[in-house]
Amino acid sequence: MADNPQKRDLFAELSEMSVREVESQLPGATERYIEETEGSGQRSWKNSIRTISQRKPARTQEAPDVSEDTTEMLPAEKEYEKKESAAVKENVAADDRGVVVQKKDPAGSGLSALEMELLGVTGNYAEEETAADSSLDLERELLSVRAESSRAEGKDVHPDPDAISLEFEKNKKSASESSSETKGPESDEDTFYADITVPKTEPKGPVNEPLKGERYDPMEEELERKEKRDRLIRIILFSALMLVAGILMTYVTFIRDPGKGGSASSKAASSGSTAKSESAASGTASAESGTASTSSVPAETVEDISTEDLSAYLAEMPAEGDEIVSTADAVYTYEQMVKDLYFLTTRYPDIISANIAATTLDGRAVYEVLIGNPEGSMHVVVQYGMRGNEYITSLLAMRQLEYYCEERTAGNVYRNHNYKEIFADVCIHVLPMVNPDGVSVCQFGMDALRTKAARDSVKACYEYDKAAGLTKQPLESYLLTFGANASGVDISKNFPAGWSKYTGGAVQPSFEGYKGPSAGSEPETQAVMNAADDRTKGVVIYRATGNLIYWDYGSEGTVHEDAEHLAESLSTRSGYPLTALPKYDSTDAGGCADYFIEAGIPAVSVVVGEGTSPVDISAFPDIWTANLNILPMLANLYTNG
Repeated sequence: MADNPQKRDLFAELSEMSVREVESQLPGATERYIEETEGSGQRSWKNSIRTISQRKPARTQEAPDVSEDTTEMLPAEKEYEKKESAAVKENVAADDRGVVVQKKDPAGSGLSALEMELLGVTGNYAEEETAADSSLDLERELLSVRAESSRAEGKDVHPDPDAISLEFEKNKKSASESSSETKGPESDEDTFYADITVPKTEPKGPVNEPLKGERYDPMEEELERKEKRDRLIRIILFSALMLVAGILMTYVTFIRDPGKGGSASSKAASSGSTAKSESAASGTASAESGTASTSSVPAETVEDISTEDLSAYLAEMPAEGDEIVSTADAVYTYEQMVKDLYFLTTRYPDIISANIAATTLDGRAVYEVLIGNPEGSMHVVVQYGMRGNEYITSLLAMRQLEYYCEERTAGNVYRNHNYKEIFADVCIHVLPMVNPDGVSVCQFGMDALRTKAARDSVKACYEYDKAAGLTKQPLESYLLTFGANASGVDISKNFPAGWSKYTGGAVQPSFEGYKGPSAGSEPETQAVMNAADDRTKGVVIYRATGNLIYWDYGSEGTVHEDAEHLAESLSTRSGYPLTALPKYDSTDAGGCADYFIEAGIPAVSVVVGEGTSPVDISAFPDIWTANLNILPMLANLYTNG
């Protein structure tokens, strides 16, 4: 039988498939092929009988003239006609009457020997043609199924003719050699059908098991490369994003809690010619504390009013003409201070501004308020609320700021000098609540603390103070006198001046007296130190209680003279008497005034109220009367002497 190209194509495709895959994708194909072949053979036999019956010459006196048939015949038909013409002469004879008769019928079938022979030839040929047609049908079905499977996998359904041809020859040769060893030589057709015969074995995998030996697909490799490239790009972008986020967080931390105590100390020291050698050492200790202080920055995320959109509180702002800062209650909270600062800067935007100088352990802001000319050549620092239980001074600070705004807006004068004139070259830095965590603990106890770090720290202070005999009070009463920050550090003992020699306080976190892990370690301490620079002419520290002014601190030379002039001016304005304090020693050091005196900047402490802290609100009217004009007095002091 002649070679069929379609068979060769099919063979090349099927040579890539394992027997298991053919079974899994074409279940029942072999059985269907056998049934169709047997059916086709029966149909071919019947058609052959029908054809011979139609072609059998009539029993007439004369043989049919086959030469007159001009119809184009198939090769088998031509062979039939040729043999029939030759055999007619042998199988027919004339009787006595001249009638043509047929020779004997050996099988008794009614057919001559020639017909029987031709019937065999025609039957064999029909069977071969029917089998070929059936095999072609099977081939087309296999190709169709293979194409559908390839399309589902996104592959090329058109095989490579050259590759198919080579594979066909290779398999043909292999099959031929294998057959010659057992059965002898076989035809290409036998080899082909031997290759696609499915053995009677059970499939070992799922029906949809991937085909083995699939040819190289460049599109699939390109997709894999693209996926790897995209994954690498995503990793790079994520790393870059994390790096940028880290830089931004560092920048924000530096702005809100810069930790530049060492640099501020060195600047301030350069302005005083009588600074002691220990001042340089203090500056170094302060610089080292910048690293330690980062532990004071809250690691936990808390919601604080300082980070909110304060415009939401405008509905609470008093009407124009009414006072913003209320003095009805001495419990002046951190939250109320933040709101009042926003109201003041909203009502008087041209003469007052505020910024955040540091952030505490419990997430609160240490505010710095500027009045006057920030570009002026003379600066003064005034700070309040350094100890938690002295929050009466924070109320005083806010009321002084509002009074300044009212007087300047009204065009009033101080000692015959209007506010615009006396503040033209002076800027006052007001820190109204240096220790907001300590203030909140004194006012509301443990409920005021938002972070676990702050709560654990304050509880540890209480346990230590009880064990050391520093308190016998229950926790609630103990917290009412809490002067330290949330870390248990007394800010008034954390400044660099004499810090390393100070041994007079608690040796670990406590409600008061603990100097901290290092000089200037606390963000609250750094906020005060950073408020001063080489333009600073004086520092005023508001404390409670005593109704007096502390000064001297062992100062000498020009600093002593300037400090005395400052103290006397404050005494004249407030009516508080002066009290000189000696230089610090091992029992009392690390103070704010000591630090600035050593840095060459005059510093005094104004102590307000009587009794013990916290001071009752009933004492505020006297405090206010003595201190209402302190801010303009300071500006006028450095402007007009």
